[in-house]
Amino acid sequence: MKSSHHLNALAFTIPLLLLACVKADKAPISAADMWGCHRAVTWDSLSVKEALTGEWKWEYIGCYWNYEDANYDEFAGLTIEFNADSTLEVRENGVLTQTSNWEVVIRDGDLFGIDVDPRVHQLYGRILLCNDRVKFDHSYIDGCDNFFKRR
Repeated sequence: MKSSHHLNALAFTIPLLLLACVKADKAPISAADMWGCHRAVTWDSLSVKEALTGEWKWEYIGCYWNYEDANYDEFAGLTIEFNADSTLEVRENGVLTQTSNWEVVIRDGDLFGIDVDPRVHQLYGRILLCNDRVKFDHSYIDGCDNFFKRR
């Protein structure tokens, strides 16, 4: 009889422990929705450049190795303006902090990224575009994913 109670307790406890270990995804758009939306368009380097051109406000970061600490605060106040002349301007709380050159390049299979000189940490990874959002997806190689929203 005692072993029956132990089995019942284990049967109840194990699923609760597994649920407690599931990481909550706090991203502004789910990974599945972002991928689906991005894949609904056929992208090339010119269309990616045109889609990026404009001003983007940093929104969210999640890092592969520490996703439970993903947040909306780390780079609050950061905006990046991608100009059609292949320059970009980084601003923190409205103050210009960096100017760089950028170029759309193939990053992974049929996905694009950008080369930026000098580098901008938040722009590493593959570019996933969906309406008024862009995700710089760097977690596929154990980096951080940064989301921006068009201003």
